[in-house]
Amino acid sequence: MCLKRGTVSLYRYVALANSMIESTLPSAPFTLLKHDGAFLVETNTFARGAVTESKQQTTRGTTGQSLVSPEILKAMLPSREWKDENGKWQQNVSMEPSSRAEVLELQETLASNLVKEQAKQVGICANRERLHAQLFDEIIRQVTLACPERGLLLMRVRDEIRMTIAVYQALYNTR
Repeated sequence: MCLKRGTVSLYRYVALANSMIESTLPSAPFTLLKHDGAFLVETNTFARGAVTESKQQTTRGTTGQSLVSPEILKAMLPSREWKDENGKWQQNVSMEPSSRAEVLELQETLASNLVKEQAKQVGICANRERLHAQLFDEIIRQVTLACPERGLLLMRVRDEIRMTIAVYQALYNTR
């Protein structure tokens, strides 16, 4: 359906506008941790870009009471920030629980990224360690949404493992 003879149809106009918006959306660094939409924190004075809004959500139990506040989850798993030509972007960890299909997709994504980044199957491998750390953060996020106390325990386990690895690395480097 054309608006006038010789003009672009309304459908094409909307498709063109959407493609222009998508081309200005930020390209966030890859992570296995599920995040909400990115939003612009600071803009460059010379750049123009589209801004996507992040939804502020809380996970609710069966009684309708909030189980996890965004502040608790943000304290456990901080927002990620990055810069591009449009300015400084920020992305909060998602408050939306993952479905079974999303968990299976996460498993496939991990496997494909381990292959893509040529992670070693045995021994020390920085790529494998980084991807598994991201996966563990995603597991902490999912568990925290279901039961905040279990999420805090998993966070303590994660931090203890990181400290133990740091001590072993320091001991190895002093030899």
